[in-house]
Amino acid sequence: MYLERFKIEKYFIVFLVLFEFTVYLSNDMIMPGMLQVTQEFNEISANIPLALTAFLLGGASIQLILGPLSDSFGRRKLMVFGAGFFLFSSICLYFSSSFSEFIFFRFLQGMGTCFIGVLGYVTVQELFSEKEAVVTISLMANVALIAPLLGPLLGGAYLEFFAWRGIFLITSVLSFISFIGLYFFMPETAHFQYIENKKFTKKADLSMLPNLNILNIFKTMQNILKNKAFLSGCCLAGLNGVPILSWIALSPNILMEKLGLSSALYGFCQVPVFGGIILGTLCVSKLLNRFSLPEMVQKGSIFIIISILIMGISSIIFKENLFILILPMSLYGIGLGAYNSSLYRLILYSTNQAKGTVASLFSIITALFFAAGTKLVSLIDTSHQIVGFALFCSVCTLLALPFLFLFLKKSEKKDYETVSK
Repeated sequence: MYLERFKIEKYFIVFLVLFEFTVYLSNDMIMPGMLQVTQEFNEISANIPLALTAFLLGGASIQLILGPLSDSFGRRKLMVFGAGFFLFSSICLYFSSSFSEFIFFRFLQGMGTCFIGVLGYVTVQELFSEKEAVVTISLMANVALIAPLLGPLLGGAYLEFFAWRGIFLITSVLSFISFIGLYFFMPETAHFQYIENKKFTKKADLSMLPNLNILNIFKTMQNILKNKAFLSGCCLAGLNGVPILSWIALSPNILMEKLGLSSALYGFCQVPVFGGIILGTLCVSKLLNRFSLPEMVQKGSIFIIISILIMGISSIIFKENLFILILPMSLYGIGLGAYNSSLYRLILYSTNQAKGTVASLFSIITALFFAAGTKLVSLIDTSHQIVGFALFCSVCTLLALPFLFLFLKKSEKKDYETVSK
């Protein structure tokens, strides 16, 4: 029995992007206000990166159960619940009365990212054909990246006149709107598959969908983790993503404390970095007409590594210079934006296991990389913060090289050709 392709898919995309935008906006708007937060709660500024670390750990906390649950019961109900839970945590942050409470609710708020990656993006992958999915994810990333682009600017401007708590009032309103939109417009794709005539049919083989038997779930996860293409892809994504997360975590200390910039100037310094990511994603559609998905990953990764190595070498030569950070990080952003959606697609389809569980493991592995990276970068001595940050990022991208070679080798066996128009 065939079902006509969902006519409301465009509305679902709009509200999914709004939810994603809100989740990341809540993180990026508060970063220029973290000095206010630590001062109000009598905490040392060295604990500022903990706010991001807690957010990232929250993003890794429920991945293992969320994927199997969505494969068994569907993605829609869980996604709507996730939007509601994020709304709840945002309200709690507004009323937090101590730094420990603030960090705890940041952890809960970070869980919102679990629902985006495991449920939202997987639904898009199942809703569209290969090229449509890659291009749609890239365009969604453009909108979502407005959050880290506008977040510091809006946060810096807002904090010139108001206290930090109001930021979470803003995100509460936005998350409420996305909650309502997802409730009414999100389709269910867990038990349906896309076919070329743009209809959906029930999946012929439901054996790959894990039931809630614990042994079956662990067996599914074990099969996924045995896949070398999946593991190497996760490590590649994690290590290449550490620099941007480390930048978000440490840039308030570097730009405002060390270099003495105002919160508004801090926001302006984020524009070229996240603008680079947006520029990279805008190139995806045209690049896909020339290169296969593995080639996109190869070229994007090499561009990332070269950009970060330029930053590392320049930091040793020029020391305390703002431009040795901004320019290479902007180039890094272009590479990251250009290859990210292709890498995700290849990782998701590197195994024939249930996609919700695959996305869960991918998200938790990369989130652990990001959490470890932001924690390690926070330990850098403040007197050598710029050089330390640049060299730390250089080491991460160099460590990604062997995983790039392994991933490309394993992906060749999938025989991916240039994505057809």
